Amino acid sequence: MQQLLFGSADQIPGRPTGGWGVLHESPDLAPDTAGRLVRLATVEMAPTVPQFPSQQDLAGRPVRFRLDFVRGEYAVCRSVEAGTDHTGRPGNVVSHCARIAPVDGVRPVDWFFSPGWLAPFGPRAIADAVLPAELAHAGGWDATAAWLREHDSTRMSRLRWIADVGLELLLQGQRLVLKAPTAAEAARWASVLTWLLDAQVASLVKLRIGEDARSIGEQIGLAPVIVGLTGDADPAALRGVPVAVTPLEFRLI
Repeated sequence: MQQLLFGSADQIPGRPTGGWGVLHESPDLAPDTAGRLVRLATVEMAPTVPQFPSQQDLAGRPVRFRLDFVRGEYAVCRSVEAGTDHTGRPGNVVSHCARIAPVDGVRPVDWFFSPGWLAPFGPRAIADAVLPAELAHAGGWDATAAWLREHDSTRMSRLRWIADVGLELLLQGQRLVLKAPTAAEAARWASVLTWLLDAQVASLVKLRIGEDARSIGEQIGLAPVIVGLTGDADPAALRGVPVAVTPLEFRLI
């Protein structure tokens, strides 16, 4: 599997100075694939983690997930905040990016939930990170269906409403913004919607999950189909785009 890890560090392969760049890459990574993956990487996320984070803090970091369908495969990046860089400056972000072939029984957004994504925190962990040979297989419909049916969940009661309206918008070729408390919830609802589509059609859906007020304007301009938004955004950036505010309403901004 062709992969790379992108972030800020003091040693960048092939460069005399540090900074933002590809920190680790698989031996078989083709230059054109690397270029497509780097374009999906993130260099800025709002800081949420304390200076000395617990394991719970690290596990709860916001996630950003971007996916495009390119030449029969997926270009995917999963980004998280990574603490300070090699200079001690806060605000580092690390992006694990991969070229992923379609897999039967898995929708593209289901790769959000693969347990194989790297998420090192701090300059030492980033320097020591090792790319896996392959990303662990992502869960498919069974995992999404289990999420819908979770104990005491009201998701099943909202399923028909979100499916009816969201699917109609997607079939009309409109972009859809899913506003949710977390990127994981937005990704699950995106999974629900894409499982209602034919597999070939679902593979064409561009995804931007975990965008925020600063990043969504730029990403909307790249014409994704489904965007997962985890905070408020400038209404001007979303003008005319249907927004699903889970769990309450769809509206046009």
